[in-house]
Formats: sequence, C-alpha cells, structure tokens
Amino acid sequence: MKKPIISLIIIVTALFFIWFFNLRTTEGYVINSADSSILVVESASAHEIKEKTQSELDELYQFEGSSYDIPALNKFTKSKYKTGQKVKIYWHGSVMESAPSQIKGTILIIKK
Repeated sequence: MKKPIISLIIIVTALFFIWFFNLRTTEGYVINSADSSILVVESASAHEIKEKTQSELDELYQFEGSSYDIPALNKFTKSKYKTGQKVKIYWHGSVMESAPSQIKGTILIIKK
C-alpha cells in the first residue's frame, strides 16, 4: 500500500519541477504599475529610471517592454510594485505582439 503512494508522490513532485523549470522568465524594471498589470522594460537601468518623472518614463518607454497581468497569487498577497523596482516574472503561453507586448499567462512576480 505504501509503495504506490510513495511512487505517486515522487511522480507528482517530478512533474511539478519539470513544469516549473520550463516556465519562461523575464527580469526588468517596473515602468508603470496598475491594479491588474505592470509594464516592465528589460533594457532599462535603475539609474535611468530613478532620475525621470513618471510622464518622462511613459514617453521614453511608450513602445517598449511588456505588459504583464498581475497573477492571483500576487493579488492575494497584496503585492505592490513601484516604478523603478526590479522584478523577475515567471510566465507561460504566448505573447501578443503589440507595442508594448502583452503577456497574459503570468504565474508569479518576485521583487528583486
């Protein structure tokens, strides 16, 4: 009886690790934050962002970066994101090629 349960636990754990480590990741800086999404630019630097106002950032990065939906886990923990904050985003799925690109399959956002 114990062997099938242990085998099942091992298989489920292995599948979780395979799934998690095959997620796509993005690191970048938050340019704009709303209740349901954030705009992240990979090519920006912290120094560039901290010296500019929000309107200057909106104009400078208007057609750059990617917009990520804030996932349920981050909403549940009431995570807040500030302009200039470095984040790492785990996501899957497709990218809507627009300016900025839009990614709906966000799994987790971690503050760096």
